[in-house]
Amino acid sequence: MSVELRSTKSYWKFPVAHCQWFDQNPDGSSGPCAKWHGYGRSFHFEFAGEIDDHGWIVGFGDLKPVKAFLEYYFDHTAVAPADDPRMLEILKACDAGLVDLRVLPYGVAMEMSSLFIFEQVNPFIYQISGGRAYVRKIESREHNSYSALFE
Repeated sequence: MSVELRSTKSYWKFPVAHCQWFDQNPDGSSGPCAKWHGYGRSFHFEFAGEIDDHGWIVGFGDLKPVKAFLEYYFDHTAVAPADDPRMLEILKACDAGLVDLRVLPYGVAMEMSSLFIFEQVNPFIYQISGGRAYVRKIESREHNSYSALFE
């Protein structure tokens, strides 16, 4: 049977801090998002492809490495963008044991988080499914009123 079906898996409320160094108030001072602040980030995956012999697109038991990846980056950590000009000061806080830092290559916005996660998880899904399934969509959610989608 060659039918493309979809399934979803969600991971909820990873407590993570982040900052956007470029956020400025109209007077040029640092805006609120330039300071460390946090949310319970959630991630919603949509998988698509052909079903396997069991009728599954992706076996949810096979997703333990995905959960471990999300926990490593977003569970009780702080994420900073690789281009943050304050990185030396941030690293000092890490050296003092104050921050469990993860550096994201494209930035910490939900849009860039979705892209980063897609680049890491999609090849894994493709591999474990023998090439018959892929990540169709990722929604990264910062809180109930803001999210970004990568399709």
